[in-house]
Amino acid sequence: MAAYKPTMSYRLIYIFTIHDAQHEGYWKIGKTNFDSVNSYKQLPPNCEELNRAAHDRIGQYTRTAMVEYDLQYTELARRTVTFEDGTTDTELFDDDDVHNVLYNSGFSARKFSNSNQDSEWFEVPLSVAIRAIQAVKEGRTALTAAEKSEGQISFLPQTVPAAPKKRAITLRDEQMDCVNQTLRVFRKENSMLWNCKMRFGKTVTAYALIKKAGYQKVIVVTHKDRFDTDSSVYDAAMDARNDANLTAYQNSGKAFVYFASMQDLRGSQRADGKFDKNNTAFDMDWDLVIYDEAHEGTQTQRGQKVQSLLEAEKNGKAPKVLQLSGTPYNLMQKYENNVYTWDYVMEQKRKREWDTLHPGDHNPYADLPELRILTFDLGKSLPTSYRYETLEMAFNFTEFFRVWTGDPARDFRPLPAGAQVGDFVHEADVRSFLDLISSENPESNYPYSTPEYREMFRHTLWMVPGVKEASALSRLLKDHPVFGAYKIANVAGDGDAEMPYDNALTLVKQVIKANRYTITISCGKLTTGVTVPEWTAVMMLTGSASTAASGYMQTIFRVQSAGVLDGKQKERCYVFDFAPDRALNVISEVNRITKRGRTNEEQNRAALGEFLNFCPVIAVDGTQMTAYSVSKMMRQIKRLTVDRAIKSGFDDESVYKQDTGIVMDEDDVQLFHTLSDKLSEQKAAKKETKVHINHQGLTGEEYEKADKISNKPKRERTKEDDDLLKKLQEQKKEREKVIRLLRNVSIRLPLLIYGAKVDLTESIKMADFITLVDEESWQEFMPKTVDKPLFRKLLKYYDEDVVSGAGLRIRRMAKAADELPPTERVKRIAEIFSHFRNPDKETVLTPWRVVNLHLSSMVGGYCFLNEQFDPQEVLEEPRLVDQGQVTEDIFLNPEARILEMNSKSGLYPLYMAYSLYAMKLPGPEDKLPLEQTQALWQETVEQQIFVLCKTRMAESITRGKRPAASGKEAAANRYMGKGGTAHEI
Repeated sequence: MAAYKPTMSYRLIYIFTIHDAQHEGYWKIGKTNFDSVNSYKQLPPNCEELNRAAHDRIGQYTRTAMVEYDLQYTELARRTVTFEDGTTDTELFDDDDVHNVLYNSGFSARKFSNSNQDSEWFEVPLSVAIRAIQAVKEGRTALTAAEKSEGQISFLPQTVPAAPKKRAITLRDEQMDCVNQTLRVFRKENSMLWNCKMRFGKTVTAYALIKKAGYQKVIVVTHKDRFDTDSSVYDAAMDARNDANLTAYQNSGKAFVYFASMQDLRGSQRADGKFDKNNTAFDMDWDLVIYDEAHEGTQTQRGQKVQSLLEAEKNGKAPKVLQLSGTPYNLMQKYENNVYTWDYVMEQKRKREWDTLHPGDHNPYADLPELRILTFDLGKSLPTSYRYETLEMAFNFTEFFRVWTGDPARDFRPLPAGAQVGDFVHEADVRSFLDLISSENPESNYPYSTPEYREMFRHTLWMVPGVKEASALSRLLKDHPVFGAYKIANVAGDGDAEMPYDNALTLVKQVIKANRYTITISCGKLTTGVTVPEWTAVMMLTGSASTAASGYMQTIFRVQSAGVLDGKQKERCYVFDFAPDRALNVISEVNRITKRGRTNEEQNRAALGEFLNFCPVIAVDGTQMTAYSVSKMMRQIKRLTVDRAIKSGFDDESVYKQDTGIVMDEDDVQLFHTLSDKLSEQKAAKKETKVHINHQGLTGEEYEKADKISNKPKRERTKEDDDLLKKLQEQKKEREKVIRLLRNVSIRLPLLIYGAKVDLTESIKMADFITLVDEESWQEFMPKTVDKPLFRKLLKYYDEDVVSGAGLRIRRMAKAADELPPTERVKRIAEIFSHFRNPDKETVLTPWRVVNLHLSSMVGGYCFLNEQFDPQEVLEEPRLVDQGQVTEDIFLNPEARILEMNSKSGLYPLYMAYSLYAMKLPGPEDKLPLEQTQALWQETVEQQIFVLCKTRMAESITRGKRPAASGKEAAANRYMGKGGTAHEI
């Protein structure tokens, strides 16, 4: 697909007329946006480029009606404004501004369509309409008497007339719907949630609700006060004034709105805080309590206490409660029908449909830019990305941006020579990342890779994991050949020493005003309740696959506000996410929580498709940019279940297709009877000798129909529907039998994945095991009676996306462990193996707990578990178990040689190797350079550890236990293959 579409475009005002009796004497004054490479100085009124853009826009709503029109005038809708300090800036104006000048000057308009919106057709001479445009450019709100007469147009500044009468605010349709629905709910219930995104106009709509309902006493509770006051400081005099003012307002009988912050209210003694304050607010019998940004601060224990105090019944009545939030995902479960939703999709849908619904009328949504999410897989771009993967996330930004603390226990090693506290631990990788996204390349799709892209993303927000990380990144950016040209506004914590600030938003606005290129670095500030119109992109360099949807959506919508830069209007804004799984997970979660996804599969796909239609999600891979389709995204979202697959050791339904054991024909039934004959069924700790599949399952058509019926209300179901659902429930019991049979094969796969000799960037498909695993290894690690032909027949029941995704994660985590100090690496490998399952009555995999119990009880050495050998209690520092002479003879003997006769997993020699290594350490491991500890480990493994393996897969798995020194594979000791042939490993 094409590269980025422009973020900014010019706006122009046009005037045209239609030659028919109905429109005679009326001029239409409208606006449109268009992109141009030319400077505004090259775009004078009525030039060819402006006229062409106006024709394109007018044609959109006149072409279908076959209307002939005459374009009379075009001009850029930009003006220069002067501030009190004498500085100037450029801003855009709207066709509404021109209309207001004409209204204020006594001219009337007429509507030619069925619409509640104000008309853009004015009964006014053309010369007067053009003068109205000039008046707006000069900052005036009305025309002079001379200007209102038809005649020669003068562009000289005019005397500003007396202040005209202001026009009333008109609510948009959805705002009126919101007010009316809330009033209906409040007739029966006391609470209401507005799930409305930023720019909905929650504040003005709330005021309309207050006015229409006639509420007298209203309290608005914000998360923090606007001045970010320190809530730990108590001002008794201010509290007394607040109480006195509240009492006076109450006694006056006049309607009033009182603003308080949850932060301040939680500090009250009555809410279990420290200070005796806010008592009058808590005692007031409020008519309406409004919680702004209700997803923040209200769910804590003290937040709940504040709510109970404000909402308590007083004087025989309880207040109505209105919760406002753009991301109320932690509140949705409390609400059913008492929710009003206005989300991004609704907004953009209304924007796109406006011309059809209101042809020719002003579009109130036109200034709201389209959002686009681009995902970059750093795993494919950074050769060392495996270092930053864990069980919980695809890319660990916390590790990637980790800084030196000077504490060896937290750093895993002493501070290296040349490094300073606060520097990046992986500074070379961070520099490589900055080079990657900024290296000039006309074929690159990274956001700073061409001069054109750098212009599009002149002002951006970068989100990082923490304050120290933000400081380290700020230093690196300032020293970078490309980013050194950007002014850095670090608002994390106290910011940079050379640029202190009192208010984060003020600092950012000042920096943007004074510099052409800026980067704002934050780890949380400015992600809620603020608007920086100049931001055109946000770089998501923090969080994980489990990032809360509310925080993610709040952050990305910071860049979706309307904005103007250099006389251009913001048309599009971008999210650059370098953890693809995280972005997809959030979208899926939002889709589900907001009830757009709490439906059957077909409706879920439709809702997701609608989202992608208005917010494209684009995967960037090298020079390729590919937009996600619904099917591709749903496949990718399924891969987010890999954590469940890994942690269960593939003993989980997530590794199978959804219809496995439900949609079955006669061949499927026969195949599972064959498998049952060959296997003893395994179900956790319970065993049966044979599984009998009772009957054939549903057809694919029946299953799809049953899925739809399951979402029908019971009263709407037919007898046929109920029969089909009953059949589905019966078949689900059969599915459980099928899954228990497949478990015999599934739980063996993680160990084979771990030992597979495949490049880290390659996914292993299940069919690959047939060729990757030699025959001897197959017989050792797979059920004795399940040969490769039978295994091939079973492949169709597995979810390939989940299996391959989990396999890739397992191998990359193992690789990442290679670069840790030996103690941490052993713990990491043991953690990975703790998720693998051992088949019943087999010894393919002895648990790490048993290894520690056996060897510490027999020969001593360093045990990684406590004295109760609780597998959940892995010790931070392994404990030395002394078994007397035998411990001394083995672990203190430099000539000792350890041989395991039949190694399958390598956990026994891993324990012995570590104990030998730990006895040799010349001091605490965390006080020694990493290179020294890895060299000592390598020496121990090469000289003292020997293993015999029956198969090549066992050799490969065992080899994986030995950390490599300086990235090189450890030398071997021996592998005995079939027939006693020795092989170097």
